[in-house]
Amino acid sequence: METINIITVDERQFQVRKFDARTGLKIAKLLVSKILPMLGSFLPFLTGEGSLDPSIDDTAWLDGMIGNLSLDQISHAIDLVDDNDLDKLINFSLSHCYEMLPAGPAQVLKHDGTYGVAGVEHDIIITLRLVVEAIQWGAKGFLDGKRWASIFKPIMGLLDSFQQDTSI
Repeated sequence: METINIITVDERQFQVRKFDARTGLKIAKLLVSKILPMLGSFLPFLTGEGSLDPSIDDTAWLDGMIGNLSLDQISHAIDLVDDNDLDKLINFSLSHCYEMLPAGPAQVLKHDGTYGVAGVEHDIIITLRLVVEAIQWGAKGFLDGKRWASIFKPIMGLLDSFQQDTSI
């Protein structure tokens, strides 16, 4: 399994390292707890009850969905993410990013909260890109249905045997 992804941002090379399982689960919990309530704003479009035709093309459908959200819906979705959660997400993500320097990789955000490379702490675009890349790379494979099925197969077998035992 690949554990490092190399990206270039503003002519700077960075390594984005895969989250360890514990960190990945913490981030998944944080994201799911915030994303599920936000889906209520998108539900009419996802279920086909909205005024959009998703068969037109993917980008037009997404643009239309976002364009049809009200400011109240957007504001509500943003309010669901508090500063502490955002800090956790940023810190987890940036601590898994390293700038490729001549002396070797330097961690973007050290575990003590200080920056290990120059210029990132004041650059919103680099910070945002690294956070998004870290989450995307860290979550790669997380939604693989076959892997999830393998987790639940033993549980389902246990439930089946329990049902058989109680029906006898």
